Amino acid sequence: MKKVLFFSDSHGNKSAVAKLFERHAEFDKIIFAGYGKADIEDYLYAFPDKVVAVRGNCDIGGSLPEQAVLTVGGVKLLVTHGHRYGAKYGTDALLFEAMKHEAQAVLYGHTHRAKIHCEYGITLVNAGTLSERNGNVQSFVEIEITKGNIFARIVKMP
Repeated sequence: MKKVLFFSDSHGNKSAVAKLFERHAEFDKIIFAGYGKADIEDYLYAFPDKVVAVRGNCDIGGSLPEQAVLTVGGVKLLVTHGHRYGAKYGTDALLFEAMKHEAQAVLYGHTHRAKIHCEYGITLVNAGTLSERNGNVQSFVEIEITKGNIFARIVKMP
């Protein structure tokens, strides 16, 4: 079994990111889907083999990629912020990109709405946001990968 901590859209909330990283030893991978690159940069250097991060729509400059494809526990994951695929308007483009990469799951953000669903055998996971702006419900996702199966659950920030 592999455990993944997934979050997105921290929007400068470094204290919420720090709370998540207090639990880093529990997880095999920690994945960030963008918009708040300054919040994650120190952790990228501290845990280079554990942390994966991509750039969001307002992450200007720097070396974070637009997306990442990685395999965890035998499951191929596509990680993207989602803005380039119109995530606020639907998941069709995300599904197409996942199929192109033969990914079993897409981890994305941008919408600020946590959601987990499956289409065409592909699991789509949106972590929501760690931002406190505009009355958002702060959330992240814990994922367990066992024997090629993905079990994801949305967790509200305590």
